[in-house]
Amino acid sequence: MLYRFCQQANCSDGANPTGALMLDLAGNLYGTARAGGNACSNSAGCGVVFRLSADGVYTVLYSFCTQVQNNVCADGADPAGRLIEDSSGNLYGTTMYGGGACMWSDAGCGTVFELSPSGQENVLYAFCTTGQYGECGDGYFPQFGLTMDEAGNLPFKMTIWAVRIFAESCSK
Repeated sequence: MLYRFCQQANCSDGANPTGALMLDLAGNLYGTARAGGNACSNSAGCGVVFRLSADGVYTVLYSFCTQVQNNVCADGADPAGRLIEDSSGNLYGTTMYGGGACMWSDAGCGTVFELSPSGQENVLYAFCTTGQYGECGDGYFPQFGLTMDEAGNLPFKMTIWAVRIFAESCSK
């Protein structure tokens, strides 16, 4: 066993890790835990991004739900799927909830996020913030990891509920 989650008070180190781990060139492992963290009023926590260094040191890089707007975690909550890394060391991933007001969930419909090497999180996209009457043309509740093309672009049009978007992104 490399690390046992929920060792810290209130699981501030994360709980319920999900998605495949990402290995960088230095031998560090990166991943997400869907619960825990120290920034969320939810009793289960809103999740973390973590690093397990090659020498076994565990570090929480980011706790979700540090930015609350209109009772929604604007920075995302409940990270899902694997992380990917660009050539500058930025990590990219998805959260199932948060991002903004959403017709399908009071907790938001998910985000695509970027996490810089310094720990600065930036929401690149919030799902389902403009649909009306049951329409979410861009999808909601993303649960899969992202992909990056050879040029370093993120063609992140995959969510569990938006088959139409997935089909469109695959057909181009």
